[in-house]
Amino acid sequence: MNSLILPIQFRNIQRITSVHGSLSMNPFAIVFAFLVSLLVAVSAASFPNIAHGSEPAILEPDDGIFSTYGPIDPYYIRVNELLLADHQYRKCQMLFMPAFQNEGIVYIVRDQDSTKISVVTKEIQPKLWSAMMDVLWRESDGKSISLKADSQYHALNKVTVHVTTKTAQIDPATADLLEAIWEAILKNIEYPDLATYGKDGVTYHAAHYFSGLGYRAGKTWSPKKGTQASDFIQIAEALRDFANADEKVQPAKHEQLLALAKGFRGRLGSHK
Repeated sequence: MNSLILPIQFRNIQRITSVHGSLSMNPFAIVFAFLVSLLVAVSAASFPNIAHGSEPAILEPDDGIFSTYGPIDPYYIRVNELLLADHQYRKCQMLFMPAFQNEGIVYIVRDQDSTKISVVTKEIQPKLWSAMMDVLWRESDGKSISLKADSQYHALNKVTVHVTTKTAQIDPATADLLEAIWEAILKNIEYPDLATYGKDGVTYHAAHYFSGLGYRAGKTWSPKKGTQASDFIQIAEALRDFANADEKVQPAKHEQLLALAKGFRGRLGSHK
């Protein structure tokens, strides 16, 4: 049994039995106290970053579910199902949404004991957006189409796509470095003063699971070269290239990834 949990359990037993009676005269209190104290201890161990009863002084970032123009597009829901469903706790995640290429993702997953660390890449083939649009235009009057939710659902139900998945093992030191970068970036995301999206280019969605806090996320669209966002995207692309590479060239890809990550970590915060 975890030695860190034991003192909490016994303190709770003493506290509860002082109300319900002595240990020797009230055996039910002992059982009740043990169960309650165990629940408290497990909750504290599982969610160490939750401040129970705290009152935040500022607004926290929202996940966007209730701040959209309307219901979430079925297209995005389908991308989520295809690319995110296999692993619940994803580290160093980057979702790639190019205007003219296939949707894809890269992320790191650790086994529970953290001895095995894998980089996972996935790609939807063919491009889901294009496949959905093909159905919509094929069944339209040739002049216009509707992108309302029911139209998207209808088209997506007729689309056939598959997901290609590749995995590669990565060493703990590199994984720790990458996780530190994702955590630093996503702790300092900012709302832009101007809209940052367009009809072409690539939209990048970064996310990272923080133990006890859940996911933090941020996005960018085709960032300007030399910016922090652009350098960060380079690391994500190098991570994807490493996982997609053949075994013979993986060591070279790993060196490229490590060089980018170390350089970025060293100057993190020095440019925007």
